[in-house]
Amino acid sequence: MAHVMLERMLADRGVGNIRVRSGGVANYARDGMLPSLDARLVLREIGIALDERAFASVDLRAHPDLVESADVIVTMTDQQRQMLAPLMDGRRIPVVTLRELAGGEGDIGDPATLGDDVFRQRLSKGALAHAARFTWAATAHGTLEVLAADAMRRRSRRG
Repeated sequence: MAHVMLERMLADRGVGNIRVRSGGVANYARDGMLPSLDARLVLREIGIALDERAFASVDLRAHPDLVESADVIVTMTDQQRQMLAPLMDGRRIPVVTLRELAGGEGDIGDPATLGDDVFRQRLSKGALAHAARFTWAATAHGTLEVLAADAMRRRSRRG
């Protein structure tokens, strides 16, 4: 879920050229793990249609090179962040929860462990809190930042 939610957040903000990979750290994580039906159903309710073959997760414990090559790691929960610590091998790679990345706090729990109703309530509460912080001025400012950064990138490519 973090994978597609992060992709959506980046797309909504006009941010491109960022590679997002999905990995697991729990005891049940394994290579080739497909998104669960619970996750796909909840994502569909917030407008993200996800085919079960859209991507496959990897077991990060079996692929420490993925952790080593990351610029930033985004987790759904603080517990997942703590589970990553042994894989970091002393590296100072930023690890944040998806909510922290969006300017909030707290975890986004797994719908399989919360139950559909609780998960929907949490998503709705988060959406309402986010909407309460919305302003056109901040949106315009953010858009101008993205456009300015893109213009600078294009200018530096030209030489």
